[in-house]
Amino acid sequence: MKNIFKLFLVTVFIASFTSCNTENIDSEESLSISERKKGGSDDDGCETGFAYCKDLASCFTDNGFKRWGWTLGPISDPDKHLCEIYAGAGQCDTDKGTKVGYIDFDYVDGNVRVYWTAYDGYEFQEIHLYVGNEMFPTKPNGKPTVAPGHFPYKGEYPDGIDYVQFNIEDQFEGDIYIIAHAVVCESDKDGGAN
Repeated sequence: MKNIFKLFLVTVFIASFTSCNTENIDSEESLSISERKKGGSDDDGCETGFAYCKDLASCFTDNGFKRWGWTLGPISDPDKHLCEIYAGAGQCDTDKGTKVGYIDFDYVDGNVRVYWTAYDGYEFQEIHLYVGNEMFPTKPNGKPTVAPGHFPYKGEYPDGIDYVQFNIEDQFEGDIYIIAHAVVCESDKDGGAN
């Protein structure tokens, strides 16, 4: 009888522990950018985001930079990937971030194509893209940087956009690296991916 009672207690403990964790994970995943951000009522619902692929990502802070974000690579020709875009994932902690979209990219015969898609409820206001044979772009003084303003490919969309495509033709040989940055905002427009 004692063994049956112990088994019952262990089962109840495991069941309650599992359901608590699941509820926390589900509620965290459903938080919007503005709900995750701490601040006043004038929060504009916008945040910085970077593309992340688990098997390709290297955090900027692990490479001596103070800013969070990821460089993806090395990527070989031909290669194709789909990576999530995380907004507000400070210190490269995806648990702190919000999935706001994805990039789908391919590298074939020296050509790189990057397709940006926002999830439903989000839109891009700025896109910054680095593609190159080094892990990071460089400033005019030759020092590596992760500041999106130094990325060679960019677009601004003040009215918001949920899909963007970049085609870079006949530029690359060998392994490459990609850094995909966006300023992403909450949107009440229809569109985007589900």
